[in-house]
Amino acid sequence: MSLEVIELTLDELQSLPLLEQLVKIRQGSIATLKAFYSKMSTEIFRNADLTEFPEESWTFRKLVRRLLEFERENLAEIKLLVKALEKERQEKK
Repeated sequence: MSLEVIELTLDELQSLPLLEQLVKIRQGSIATLKAFYSKMSTEIFRNADLTEFPEESWTFRKLVRRLLEFERENLAEIKLLVKALEKERQEKK
């Protein structure tokens, strides 16, 4: 995702509260996917600049699948953190 899509610099994005960062990243990801879908839907691509595995092939479908997987993992981690904070708060009462 390009930061220009969400009209923020990396420093501005990182200065936001965590949940706002997630919202902005999701918005930017969706906008980028919509913009490039017609160009990427049938192509296989590689980007050595953005990965540790430059030989790895990517398709649009794989990109979307990984994006969704990453988001599910982040949400699961957030849920665990919220539960831990709630438990800690209950113990302090």
